Amino acid sequence: IEWYLIENSEKQTDAVYLNAGAGYWLFEKKNGVSYITYSLYMDVGGHIPKFLDNQLNYNGILNVFRDVLNYSNNISISKARWM
Repeated sequence: IEWYLIENSEKQTDAVYLNAGAGYWLFEKKNGVSYITYSLYMDVGGHIPKFLDNQLNYNGILNVFRDVLNYSNNISISKARWM
């Protein structure tokens, strides 16, 4: 599953927007073990200090995985097969 940042034509003047962004999920099964990889690239174009950018990205990915786990705990096995 791949995703790319799309251009937003209705930008607000008091907000910082990403210059570029992309990511993907990779699902693999090796020797009976399932592996999930998530890769993310975001470029804020120098508007945010790098240390803050890194911290936001780190917290963001933790929230993504937390949300995936919470969602997976709240769906039934039969429903998950159809998603």
